[in-house]
Amino acid sequence: NDSRPAEMPRRYLHVVSGRSFVFSGVHEKAQLIVEVRFELNNIVDTSTTITFESSDPEVVEVDPLTGVLTSMTNQVSSAVITARSGDLRPVFATALVANLTPQTKVV
Repeated sequence: NDSRPAEMPRRYLHVVSGRSFVFSGVHEKAQLIVEVRFELNNIVDTSTTITFESSDPEVVEVDPLTGVLTSMTNQVSSAVITARSGDLRPVFATALVANLTPQTKVV
C-alpha cells in the first residue's frame, strides 16, 4: 500500500501525549506527510485540524484532506497539529519527512 520509493530518506516523529506537537527543521524542497490519529476510547477523531507554519507560507502547499504538505522553494519552520475536541486523549501523531525533488509526487 506504500507507493513511495524504498530508497527515499525518511524520518519519523512520534508524539504520544499532549494535544499538539511542533515539528521543526524540515529541509528545503522537503515534503512533510502527516498521519494523525486523535483517539478517545479507540474512536478516531474526525474533527482534527492541521495547521502548518512556514517561514514563507506562500510557497507551501497543503492538501487539507490528506494532510500532505509540500514546500518547493523554502524551508518549513514547523507543523502544528491540534484536535478540536479538548477532551480527546491520548494523542498519537506520526510525521514522515522525506527530502524530495519538486517533481516527486506521493500518491
